[in-house]
Order: sequence, then structure tokens, then C-alpha cells
Amino acid sequence: MRSFLLFTLLSPLLLPLIVSGGGGPPPPPPPPCPTRSAGCYDSSDNKGDAGTLTAETFGFYISETAYKPGSCSASAAKTIADAQILNPDDHIAACGCIAGADFDTQVEAPKRCCGDDKSDCGMVSKGSLCSIDANSRDGIWKQASATGDIVHVGCQNTEYVTDGTSWIPCTSTEFKRTIGGHEYLCTGSSSIAECAGSDTCKAKTAGKCLQTGGAIASGQNSSEEKVNYCLSTKKIVTDLDNTNQPSCEAAKNLDGTPGNFKWTGTKCCSEADDSHEHYNDQTGGCWDSKPVISIGFVDDVHDVGNFDGIFYGCVVSANNYLPQNNGYLSLTNTHTTDPLITDSPYCARDPTQTFYCSFKEKWLPTGGEDKTTFKRAPMNVSNTNATSQAECCAPTQCWDGQACADDQASTPTAENALPDFRCISGNWTRAVEKISLGGDSVGFCPDASQCLVNPNGKPEDNNNPAGSPQCIADKQYIKDDFCFGGNWSARTTQIALQMLDMKSSGSYSLFCDKTQDTLNFLEYLTLSGKQASLYFGTNANNVCVLKQGSTVVVGASFNTAFTDAAALDLFGVQSCSGAQQTDGQYHKCDTAGSLWYNKKAESILYSKTALNPSQPSFFSMFSSFLSNPLQNLISTLQQKLTSPPFPISDLTRRVTKFQRLYITEQGTKRIFGVLQDNQATVEYANFNSVNICDYASQFTQQVGGSASGIACTQTGQTYQVLAQGSPLTTFQPEQAWPDLTSKVRLT
Repeated sequence: MRSFLLFTLLSPLLLPLIVSGGGGPPPPPPPPCPTRSAGCYDSSDNKGDAGTLTAETFGFYISETAYKPGSCSASAAKTIADAQILNPDDHIAACGCIAGADFDTQVEAPKRCCGDDKSDCGMVSKGSLCSIDANSRDGIWKQASATGDIVHVGCQNTEYVTDGTSWIPCTSTEFKRTIGGHEYLCTGSSSIAECAGSDTCKAKTAGKCLQTGGAIASGQNSSEEKVNYCLSTKKIVTDLDNTNQPSCEAAKNLDGTPGNFKWTGTKCCSEADDSHEHYNDQTGGCWDSKPVISIGFVDDVHDVGNFDGIFYGCVVSANNYLPQNNGYLSLTNTHTTDPLITDSPYCARDPTQTFYCSFKEKWLPTGGEDKTTFKRAPMNVSNTNATSQAECCAPTQCWDGQACADDQASTPTAENALPDFRCISGNWTRAVEKISLGGDSVGFCPDASQCLVNPNGKPEDNNNPAGSPQCIADKQYIKDDFCFGGNWSARTTQIALQMLDMKSSGSYSLFCDKTQDTLNFLEYLTLSGKQASLYFGTNANNVCVLKQGSTVVVGASFNTAFTDAAALDLFGVQSCSGAQQTDGQYHKCDTAGSLWYNKKAESILYSKTALNPSQPSFFSMFSSFLSNPLQNLISTLQQKLTSPPFPISDLTRRVTKFQRLYITEQGTKRIFGVLQDNQATVEYANFNSVNICDYASQFTQQVGGSASGIACTQTGQTYQVLAQGSPLTTFQPEQAWPDLTSKVRLT
């Protein structure tokens, strides 16, 4: 059995010997087969160095020396067919034959060589990206594990970003993706921007690294290009509103220059996406995409200002100075569509109280002054840069066309703020010069109807006769001095006018004189047996007596309230409680109507017969009975007496006040005389049988000759006598008063 097996094994070897007869030499062995060494070969079987072939010229790679089979003996372990590698994806060395190719064993087997095929461009396999340059020469595998890295695939002209597990290409479609805390933007033009805020960008070789404020455009492939900004929060936005101040104010233009944007509290003004933006905010506003930070103004005109974030117009609706800005009122808030501007009236102040709305339709600084009240000039004023018809002043000031004039109510002797006007408590009043109560100074009162008491008085006491006022009001009085329509008169004058109103037509006489010259007559008239001096004396002022026929009326004013029992008893009246009205009119004390009392003026009228006094128009009566006759008399004296004994006082300025008055008419004859201060003037009308000037001459010689101060003129049958006193003579007019008046007989 063993022999059989041995034969079986050796029989193939012995067969050639048997065939040959077993007697000749063996044939020579075949030559060895030609071989090729390991390495890279191009498509023409030419061997090349590793990394020198292109993907197009690569033929194959032989991993070890191999032979080409044929009529030859094997000269290597493998034939060329067995040893050659035709696909670079199959072997790292084969991939290495191609210049710029990169082999990765971790990707799918058919894709391991990056750069051996055109289809490899941008290929992604198992998280790795085949990135080939724009010349398709160099390829490299990029691992997705480099979170946030950006790769530019040149062969595609496309950038990819890795999220740590996969690569995301940026094509024509925009997208944003947050990776590793940074936001990435695909701009839609195959490029990617990374927003790192204040951090370092994760991408090292590609993409655009944006830090806070950085800008990049997107949307170039669409009709609307947008500008994107990197925030400090590492987010990318096109609108910086509702973000934060650092991001807004660090923002740049696309060319990298500072954007000079401003944060206004909750929004950012000036970013490119907000064309013609207008809004109000917390610390400022945006005007036509230009920031206006509080306190600021939209232009040099200062007609619209931003205060505490809100735009306030200064009478934008007015047309005195800036009609061209009326369109501002139609502007709306870009974000809310509400009206943008709050239009302010004249003299409004901004919330900080720093500026005011001027009549010139612009915001002007207050300079710490009160500019809250609208004031107008009392005359027409042109509206120019230097002048205006109106302006804002303090409540107590007035506007004179150029400046605010201070209140002159408490400065009676101050020069008029304007030639014909004074500023009184914030209002212009006509400047009416007043003579003081003592007649020794002039000045002005706050109201033309007031009378000047004393320029050095207390303004706070004005209209308080019991105090120390500068002025008192119309119808108020101090003793006998009575304020009458802005001029000093006397309560005695008012009594005289009241009596003149009561007289009927025909002859009459009216005289007002000192109490001592009338008390005897009064005691005779009352028949009460009481001495008038018990009540009158210093308590009463001058007494007036009207006589017409059998009717006699007595009038007097008092310096205390007319409630003394002695006074009532003097007139036979028990009470005057029914005449306590303060309306400035006379009311009767008794049922008989013989005693009438004016409580406001503290004056009385008395007659034995019943009286019925009315309320006369004192102004018209004063002109008819006193003022006009006296002015005419003084005017005549001034014309006739070219050389009077002494200068004639300007009585015409204060003819409403006199110390003594005498008027009598009988038939056609009339005597009218007034004694005021040191001057008496008397007119005698229709004295055809008596030469008054002769009597005056005789009296002159008696009292001192040419230095007496007495002069007389004649016009037809009317005579005018002037009697003056002065320090140069011992003569006083009141010495001659009875001789000039009551002692002159009319019959």
C-alpha cells in the first residue's frame, strides 16, 4: 500500500524520463518572467514618483514587485495583474501617486482617496469633507470633529461649516446656524461668516470672522441686499434695534469703517436696513436715520428738539418764521405709525426746564430765567432775527419788541419801559404821569385809575389808604383827598358835584369852606341847639353849603365812621342803620329824608326839607361845572397876564382838587372861584356896572403894592383875578378869599 502511494506521487516526475527514453540531458529551464517594481504608473505604463501624477494621467499602482506571465518562469510572488491597483480609493499608496490627493481610511471605501476623481469635489463621507482647491490640484480630508471650523472648497467655490458631526455647505440659499455658541451666516453667495462677539473665531483658515459690530452683506443673489451685524451676544442680525448699546455703537460699515451708529435706549439709529427711519426712544431719537440724542436738535434751526427721547416741535404749525417746516407734522414713527412730533405751544418748556418754545418758532435756552408766559408788544413790530411781535417772559414781565421788560408796578418813578407804556404786573398800560398827594413829586401808578400817594411808599400797601401805599384806587380817599378817575380830588369836591346835581334852574350859590367858617351856619340850620363843634372840628373836612331860594343843603365828609351818637343827635336823628350800603351812593337815614349818608365816602347831605339825591355822572358834571370853567379861567389869565406877579401854577393838571370853592349865579351875573394851595383864581362874568379890576387895584395897594401877588384882567364885561402867595410876600390868598367871593354883591 505504501509503495503504491509513492508510485502515484512520483509518476508525474518519471513520465518525461520514460518518454525520452531516459537517456538524454534535460532541456534548459525557461527564462525568468520580466518584472515591474512597486510604484506609481501612468496610463502609458510609465513609472512615476509618488505625488507626481494627476488624476487624469494615473494608470495604476503596483504594491510590490510583480512579473508579467508568459513563456517564462515566475520571477516574483505575484503577477502584475495580481499586484496592480487601478483605483486610488483602494490603497493609500495608490492615492499617494496623485499629486495633492489625500487618503482617509475612516471614510467609505469607494471614497477614501480625496482628489482622484472630479466627483470628489465637496464629497462628504462619514463626517469627513473632501476639500479640493480651485485648481483641482490639492485635496484634503477635513474632519467634522473640529466644531465651528469653516473650509473653503475651491473646486466648488463654496464654504462649508462643521457642526461637530457633519459638514454644512453654503450655497445660494441663506441660512443661519448656531454652532458652539457662535452664530454662522451663509450669505447666499457660498461664503460663511462667523460671529464671535468678543471671543476668538473658531474657524482658522476660511470664512469671515466677525466680532462685535462687524458687518457683512447678504442677499446678493436676491433683489434686496442686506447688511448683517455681529452682536456682542454672538448673534447675527440685520436690525440693531432692540439689541444692546455695545453692539450698536461698535457696528461698522461694510468697508470696515466705523458706522457711527447711536444707541437711543432700546433702538439703534442709522443702520443700513432702516432707510429714512424716524422714531422716539428713551435717551434719544432717530430723525431720517440720523441720531438725535437728548438734549439735541434735528438741525441748526432748533425748531425740533429731542428731550428725554421724544421729539418736540416748537409751534411747527405756525408760519411767522418757519413756514417751510409744516410738513414735519405729517411724519410718523417708523415703528408705531404714531405721530413723530409732539408740537408744543408758545412758551412751553422742555421736560428738563432748560429750553422754551420761542415766538420765533425755535427752542431757545431759558438761561435760568422764567420764560413761561406769552407776551405781546403794545405796538406793531416786524418779525426779524432781532425783533418780534411777541415773546415769552416771566408772568410779571412785558415784551417790548426786543426784550422782556421788568415789572414797574412797585417803582413809580422808574423811567417808562416804552415811551408811552409801562409794564405793570405783566401787562402794558398807558403811561399816565401822576402828581403825588403832597404835590411835590411825580410818578406812575400800576393802573391809570389810581392816584399817586407817595412814590416812596410800600407797594404792598397799594389800595390800602390806612397803610403807607404808593397808590390808592379810584374812589378811595385819605382824609379829604379823594382819588377821582386817577387824579386827586377831594371828598368835598364830590359833595359839591352832588349838590350841583341837586339844584334846579335859577339863581343859587354854592360854597365849600373850612368847618370853622361854616359851623355857625350849620348850627343855625339844624336848630337842635347842639354845638356842631362837638362832633365836627378835626373829625370833619370842609363843609359845603348850597343855597337856592329858601332851600339850604349842607354837605360834609368825615374821617371816621358816621355813627357817633352826638353827630346823629346834632341832626335830630336816632339811627342811621338803614343807610349802611357801601355802593358809593347816598341813602337816607330818616324817614323824613332830611339826612342822607354815603357810607363808602363817609359823607352826609342834610337839609331841613326832604332831599332826594340821585347818582350823577361825576365826570361829566365835573367837566361842565368845575374843570372846564377853571381851565378856561387859567388859560385866560395866562394869555392876558404876560407878566404876572409870580409864575402861574399849572393848576390845569390838578383842577379836580381844591381847598375852597365858591360859585354863585344871580340873573346873568356869575362868580366862579377856586382856592388851591397858594393860588386863588376868580372869574366875574357879566359885571357891567362894577369894575372889578379897580377894586383889585385898591386891595393890592392895601396889602403890599406890586409885590402883593394880585393881578386882574378884563375881557369885555368879564373879569379874571389872580391872587398868589409866595415866600417873597406876607400875603396869602386865603386872606383875600372872602373879599374876592362872598363879599362881592351881585345886586
